[in-house]
Amino acid sequence: MTIGMRIRFSLSAASLLLLASCKPEPTPIPVDTTMESQVTPIVLPIVDNVNGVLYSIKVDENNKGKVTISELASAEFYDEPSNTALPPSKTYAGQVIINEIPLNHSEDNEYTREGVDGRIITNLKFNEGVLWTIQGDDGIPSMTLGLSNRFSQYSGSFPTVITRSKGLSFTFDENTVKYSDSVYVAISAGNKLIVKRYSAKAGTVTIPSEELSALQACTVGKPGYLQISPSSIDKFESSQGSGYFVVMIKQQVVIRSIVIQ
Repeated sequence: MTIGMRIRFSLSAASLLLLASCKPEPTPIPVDTTMESQVTPIVLPIVDNVNGVLYSIKVDENNKGKVTISELASAEFYDEPSNTALPPSKTYAGQVIINEIPLNHSEDNEYTREGVDGRIITNLKFNEGVLWTIQGDDGIPSMTLGLSNRFSQYSGSFPTVITRSKGLSFTFDENTVKYSDSVYVAISAGNKLIVKRYSAKAGTVTIPSEELSALQACTVGKPGYLQISPSSIDKFESSQGSGYFVVMIKQQVVIRSIVIQ
């Protein structure tokens, strides 16, 4: 099972728009150069050789002191098994429900739903667990898939200032990362983006100054953004011997506005 990355951008962390996908690389990932400095990147895992992906995402965003807590659900199903190098065509799967809440279906066969603190739907009940119900249609089997309420969690350090001439270090281990396979780190500044993927047990990791130097300077008034996103991936077969596989991805996304010197 090959794991890659998907990069989504939004003016708020709760509204997702797919711009690019790629395999994990040690170099900065190309992004749309029209991205403004206040746009927040959301980096999601993608997986090879599966027929569908079910994302449940908890977002904790602090943008210049404005805190937004949200829960996002996204689902997509494919005409043929996925390939991280070439995004597959999405197909219709009937009604898709998470925790008894129907997802919205778009013309390009993406299913999404959000719960945002302070709005009519404040959350998607992720604290009670995750239960997906897929009606099935057009060759997609009906499925009911569930996981416990143990969500990925990062509790380590979160710098408020990044100095480009110095390396930036984090520690990912059993004390700072819970219920996760991987941790994604993304730093955005203007039209520049650095994305890294690490094992949840990697220990101390460092993004070197040579890579940080590609970022532009950012101030408190016009900040950059740092995201740390632990995630877990569980693979399921719709029924024994069916050969139809989906993955459930549970992810915490912690985003903070930062100064870059």
